[in-house]
Amino acid sequence: MTVAAERDDWAGLLDDTDEGAGAAAFFGDAPRRDEPLLAPKQLLAGRFSIVRLLAKGALGVVYEALDLERDAPVALKTVDRRLAVDSAAMDRLRSELLLARRVRHPGVCRVFEIYALRAPNGEPLHFLTRELIPGSSLGEHIRRTGPLSTPESLPLVQEMAEALSVAHGVGLVHRDFKPSNVILVPRGQISRGARLVVNDFGVARALLPDRRRSDPFPALAEEMLGSLDHLAPEQLGGGTVTPATDVYALGVVMHQMVTGRVPSQHPLGPLADAPVVPPVALVPELDPRWNAAILRCLERTPERRFPDARAVAAALS
Repeated sequence: MTVAAERDDWAGLLDDTDEGAGAAAFFGDAPRRDEPLLAPKQLLAGRFSIVRLLAKGALGVVYEALDLERDAPVALKTVDRRLAVDSAAMDRLRSELLLARRVRHPGVCRVFEIYALRAPNGEPLHFLTRELIPGSSLGEHIRRTGPLSTPESLPLVQEMAEALSVAHGVGLVHRDFKPSNVILVPRGQISRGARLVVNDFGVARALLPDRRRSDPFPALAEEMLGSLDHLAPEQLGGGTVTPATDVYALGVVMHQMVTGRVPSQHPLGPLADAPVVPPVALVPELDPRWNAAILRCLERTPERRFPDARAVAAALS
């Protein structure tokens, strides 16, 4: 069974909080207050020397570290200690990372390794390492500059769609695609020529519970719960997650790009079955092709969306 065919009712329930360029390098969510921090120059696995704290997140803490074996900086993400003792969650995370390592594309953040150690106090310490991407997130850019024009947005949508499609080709569904997981890379900062890089494929699915419990918001999931705006209806309703789930999220991101707003202003987003605000209602001069493409991405029924992410970009060309 591929990852895309599995159920994951709580996948991607994360805040959409950007934490500056550092969080853009990995991901930052609602701050954790009681997670112990690593000290600068602290050495992990005899290989990774902590440089600085980048962001605190609901699933752990993000650092810049120096990989002494490769003599290169990396993003190092610790896993919340409550999750590190969950063998099922860690097994899922390893499986997701194995899939992510199969993706070779300039628009997808490279995943390196996951490590399991013991902290000085004897508690388990799990962390993963990834490419450190310079730049700021698409979410930060929209908040800073306001909505983008369609000529500005088109090349970015094309790159996002291609990155998602390549990942879908190996059975990897993002499940938490949103502007804070899209990094805009300054020109000349990375050798592969990408203008943007998508990160965090599969991480949220791995670390949150697979099934609904009697309490609709288990304590840990509730703590991690942030904006629901980018989660597809089937994702929130416990249905099967497929590439169409990411197509829905891409539609939400496109709506934000051209209007500066998410499609629904209801605090529970798609969970409340709230009506979608057509982007043309907010931007009357919007190209009708963009309005139609975004609304098709946001269809509640997966089968009525575009067949894949590349088809979204093609509809705009």
